[in-house]
Amino acid sequence: MRRSCALCFPDPPVLEDRLVYAIEARDALLRSCFLIAPRRHVPSFFHLTDDEQLSMLLVLRDAERRMDKTLAPHRFRIEVVEGPHVHARLTPRHFGNRWWMRRRARQELRALPDRMLKDVGLRPDQVDEVA
Repeated sequence: MRRSCALCFPDPPVLEDRLVYAIEARDALLRSCFLIAPRRHVPSFFHLTDDEQLSMLLVLRDAERRMDKTLAPHRFRIEVVEGPHVHARLTPRHFGNRWWMRRRARQELRALPDRMLKDVGLRPDQVDEVA
């Protein structure tokens, strides 16, 4: 456990077992998703023990069942994010909810310095047309 790691000291878990926990993350773009993380501070999914990997998958399944009852999405997106503290993200997907992807792309393009936009042949006022 590292004091500087937010996943080592999470909000109260929504689902958990002795090796893994899940918290519900609220994000304006993603609406709601679950973060599933091992209790042990490990940077990669492949550095987890077999028991920790299995536990992550079981808690992921429980999170999917819970989210399916409350949100009824038509499918899910599962991401394993490696880094200082590996975690999986379970995000609900609904028909026609690609709006947030276009909005995020516009935000990221607007954040690029003008000279970078010029390198790819865009003016700042053209960002909304592209994304």
